[in-house]
Amino acid sequence: MVSFLRVLFIAPRTTVEDHSVLVLPRFFGLFGVAGVLGGVAIPLSVMAKNGTAHVGLAWLGLLFFTVPGLYLVLGTYVHQVTLTPTGLQRRSWFGGTTTLRWSQIQTVRFHEVSQQVVLSDGTRHVRCHVYLRGFERLGQTMSQQMGQPRAELTLPWSRPGMMLE
Repeated sequence: MVSFLRVLFIAPRTTVEDHSVLVLPRFFGLFGVAGVLGGVAIPLSVMAKNGTAHVGLAWLGLLFFTVPGLYLVLGTYVHQVTLTPTGLQRRSWFGGTTTLRWSQIQTVRFHEVSQQVVLSDGTRHVRCHVYLRGFERLGQTMSQQMGQPRAELTLPWSRPGMMLE
């Protein structure tokens, strides 16, 4: 039972080349599946119970649950950041990757509202959400590769009381 829960909730953290991979926790995908199932079940139950009298309400329920559910399911695949010795890579929504080299990173910003770190080289940017599994490895790798102490990086763990390790 413990091994089943471990496989279900703990995402892989390294690639074949032993690079760190930051991924969303698997329960995000499970919430997404529940949303999609709820979004399909609500309209079907409303139409089975009331016929076509409340079709608008049924479609509203479909959109209210299914769209965020699909975003969470797809987001568990898309929101992956791979830390390599040369830089970091993030998957895009359409199958490509955005790659930033450590030496080319110009700005590092943290957005309080969206809870994500945005790394940019001036033209491209990579967003790393705070709730990615292995997020603390980003700070360790950035301070090693960029030659800056963690306290100088504008990241959530550089503030008092915000340590994520």
